[in-house]
Amino acid sequence: MSMICDMVSFFILRIYMLQVLDIESANVKALYRRAQAYMQTGDLFSAEQDVKKALEVDAQNREMKSLQKTLKQLKAESNKRDAKLYSNMFSHVTDTSVVTKKSKVEKADNEKRDDEVLSMDMENMGDSSAPPNSKVVLDPC
Repeated sequence: MSMICDMVSFFILRIYMLQVLDIESANVKALYRRAQAYMQTGDLFSAEQDVKKALEVDAQNREMKSLQKTLKQLKAESNKRDAKLYSNMFSHVTDTSVVTKKSKVEKADNEKRDDEVLSMDMENMGDSSAPPNSKVVLDPC
C-alpha cells in the first residue's frame, strides 16, 4: 500500500511541477523535483530532459549534477536489464528457429533420398519382372 501511495504522490508531484513550469519554465527547483518524480516512476527519458534543461539554466547546481549522476546509473542498470531481457528473448527464438530449420532440411533430405530409392526400386522392378516382349506371364505357383 505504501508503494502505491508513493507512486500516486510522485504523479501528483509531477502535475504540480508542470503547473509551476507553465508559469516559469526555467525554474530549476521545479525541474529538479519533476526529474526526481520522473525517475521514481521509471520515466528516465523525461527525467534526463529536465536535468539537461536545468543544467542549461544553472550549470553549477550541485544537486542537479548529483541527480544527473544518479540518473546515469539508473539508465545503465535499465540498459543492462533490457539487454539481458532481449538477449534471452531472441536467443530462445533463434535457437528454436535454428532447430526448426535444421529439422525441415533433414526432413526434406530424407524425403528426397526416399524418393530416389523408390524410383530406383521401381526401375529395377520394372526391368526384372517384365518379360522382354511385354507379354503378361502368370506364375503357376
